[in-house]
Amino acid sequence: MLKFYTATLYSLSGALLLSLFFSSHAYAERAYISDKLTIPIRSGHTSAHRIKKYLNSGTSIEITGASEDGEWSSVSALGTNGWVRNQYIQNTPTAHIILMGTQKELATLKVTSVTQRQKLKALTSERDTLRKQHGKLTKTQASTNQEFNELKQLSANAIRIDKANSELIKQNQLMKVDMEQLKVERDKFKSDNFNKGLQLGAGILIIGFLIGFLIKSKGNKRTSTW
Repeated sequence: MLKFYTATLYSLSGALLLSLFFSSHAYAERAYISDKLTIPIRSGHTSAHRIKKYLNSGTSIEITGASEDGEWSSVSALGTNGWVRNQYIQNTPTAHIILMGTQKELATLKVTSVTQRQKLKALTSERDTLRKQHGKLTKTQASTNQEFNELKQLSANAIRIDKANSELIKQNQLMKVDMEQLKVERDKFKSDNFNKGLQLGAGILIIGFLIGFLIKSKGNKRTSTW
């Protein structure tokens, strides 16, 4: 009879352990240790059970089951499995965790703010540099436009000068032709005048010779009369 009772007890214990094992995996929930300095995690769901470990406030735990009276929860935390009173458990992070998270977010925001300010400063500096470059480019463009207009004017003047030069060359060539023609006419005129002079001189000589001959003839006649 004792053996049967013992075997039955072992069977029930095994079934209970299996039930707890499977129920713990089916009933897994995230929770946190409340704002108490430390709480004990016990080997069973009574205050008489052995303390296996102390958990600090804010420790994240995994709830794997619950006691029949609803006052204890089976938990897994920091590699230890045990039981913790429900009064020490809450579903939301503790104020300390929230504060730490807020401080971390604040620090991140500060870093982000500093980074953003640095980026803004860099962008402002880049904008100022681009403005200066734009001003220089505007002045350069204005100067280039002025030089281009001057070159256009010079080009137009050069075209006019080239046309005028071509016209002068043409007129000069015509004048050379006229001068050559005038020279020919002058030489011809000189030649004609020279010939006429010779003819006139010869005529004068002939006339003088005749006059002298006549006068001499009359003189001879008078001499013979005497």
